[in-house]
Amino acid sequence: MRPTLEDIIAGTLNDTRAKIIRTALEEFASTTPGAVRMRTIAKNAGVNLALMNYYFGSKDNLYMELAKMIVEQRKYATAEFFRRFKEIKKAPDAERAMGLIKDFFSDRINSETGENAHMRNIIVILMREEICNTEAFDIFLKELFVPRFKMMVELVEIASRGRLKGEDARIATRMLFGLTHLFNTARTGIKYDIKWKSFGAKQAQRARLVCSRILEKILK
Repeated sequence: MRPTLEDIIAGTLNDTRAKIIRTALEEFASTTPGAVRMRTIAKNAGVNLALMNYYFGSKDNLYMELAKMIVEQRKYATAEFFRRFKEIKKAPDAERAMGLIKDFFSDRINSETGENAHMRNIIVILMREEICNTEAFDIFLKELFVPRFKMMVELVEIASRGRLKGEDARIATRMLFGLTHLFNTARTGIKYDIKWKSFGAKQAQRARLVCSRILEKILK
């Protein structure tokens, strides 16, 4: 079973640092890094501001440590997809490529409970970094965005049997990422539009099935 962000936090940090990182994740996902205040994080985490400064030194350092933990978790989360991709590259097959694309993007659609709520915060932070870059963007770009994008472009070319290639494959891939990005960050509107009272496991599964159908139509 792949580790969640909570597993990584609990396994690598002491209780105080873990409280701060959990709270920082919520704060940095709720507003821009410039608007986040160390004093607010300290208060919500129930720790002394001086202790926060002792552990992290500054807000920028705290954000960078959070970014590194997000990278670590996302690498674990996508490791199996990259393993399957390597196998497909050895013997390109459109159906296997399509299956991997569906699984990859379906995996990005989560419910609003437990660790999935943490995942939503991670997605918000990653998406905002793509729009308004901070120092953390360089880490996300090198360690996450570029490897995932390159993998998916090749899979799109294979799954479409060459109908989408080069720039067209890159544009299609970016649109696929945008599809799930926006879906994951627009839950309130989605619940209103569809008249769902909540977005739990049942609703997430329904969304994954629709996502798979859309991907198949786009690529076939």
